[in-house]
Amino acid sequence: MRARLHLRLVPGCVCAAAMFLVACGRLDFDPVVADDTCLAEEFTAPVLDPGTWSSFADPPTTVTTTGGELVLTLASTPGIAYAGIQSPRGDFRGSTVDVEVVEVPQAADGAVVEVAVLVDFENQHLMNVLNRQLTCQQLVAGTTVDVTTLPFDPVLHRHWRLEHDATTNRLRCATSPDGLTWTTQHEATAQIPLTNTLLQLDAGTYAMLAAPVRARFDHLAVTGCRLP
Repeated sequence: MRARLHLRLVPGCVCAAAMFLVACGRLDFDPVVADDTCLAEEFTAPVLDPGTWSSFADPPTTVTTTGGELVLTLASTPGIAYAGIQSPRGDFRGSTVDVEVVEVPQAADGAVVEVAVLVDFENQHLMNVLNRQLTCQQLVAGTTVDVTTLPFDPVLHRHWRLEHDATTNRLRCATSPDGLTWTTQHEATAQIPLTNTLLQLDAGTYAMLAAPVRARFDHLAVTGCRLP
């Protein structure tokens, strides 16, 4: 009689008894390498899972999933109008957020695209593009306490990363052209509590646009967080 066993392994650790049974031909061994992915989204479903995501859209902005991407459409409207999605609240200490930013309306003055881990709108760690400038910053009580700004390059900065090092309590922003090789653009000591935070992807307007524009996201992966 042969049995099949699925083992979740911590890399470098092997169960000696299981390996003995495999060697004796009494066990089929399907190793599964453990990872700490807590949130992943490819945006392939026509509707986002309401158990994972909540969305918001100030009319006439819209939130859709199209062609395997999250598409936030910003229309010409006076005043401030935002659209986006939020994850459940959880513990984001030691987490890494990676997302592909497929399209940024960088030619549209008055439009902003953002990725943030936030307590609320006055306390957050975020990356955004506004007026063709990429900014990494930390907001504490509504005040920017540290910031790095550089010209946005849609090729070199196609992938964004927000990271917290739980050992050193440092926040980092990084960019990558391919999601493999990363360049740290900003680093600072965390001054916001990360034990009850959420992830937000959004785009918005703060001035009248000449024409409707879109922000597009894909391949979202979060590791290290603890969600309910």
